[in-house]
Amino acid sequence: RTSPEVEDVLRRALVAIRVRAIIPSGGSAVAAAVYTNDGANIAIASESGVRVIRARDFKLLHRLENRGATTVVFDPQGSRVASGTRDGVVRVWDVRTGAVIRTFEAGSANVSLEFSPDGRLLLSAGANNARLWDAASFVELYRFPLAALVRGAQFSPDGKSILTFTAGNIVRIFNSASGAAV
Repeated sequence: RTSPEVEDVLRRALVAIRVRAIIPSGGSAVAAAVYTNDGANIAIASESGVRVIRARDFKLLHRLENRGATTVVFDPQGSRVASGTRDGVVRVWDVRTGAVIRTFEAGSANVSLEFSPDGRLLLSAGANNARLWDAASFVELYRFPLAALVRGAQFSPDGKSILTFTAGNIVRIFNSASGAAV
């Protein structure tokens, strides 16, 4: 038997919890979900593709065809969304129209994607490497080979460095301008 004080605390906690929305994933498990930097939109990656949702009222803006999506990211301005798949394909869309801007092969199952803080670069990571792409031309600039399966990669807040981490318990840092290990 619980005390009246405990029951009161539990009751207040339950009242305080307010779910704003339950957003359907499209019928399959969610692999990743992110907000735009300004909080205006949400992107959800799942086996069935990518959905872009307006955060204000949770209205579905776009169903983006990208079967097997494993990761998703918005650019810093929130004007483009990129997603990667387990078969190594990266797609970049225009958030306003839902049109595909570019599709390219990143070479391996994508575990992470990230735009640089200024939006000029796109970082992909999968298998045993990370790759840096020009976010306008989508030309590969650098490839960072890693000794074990990559678990993720991200830019430093100033965009000058790239941090990678692997299943082999190794964290490496690279210079984003030169591609050299730091």
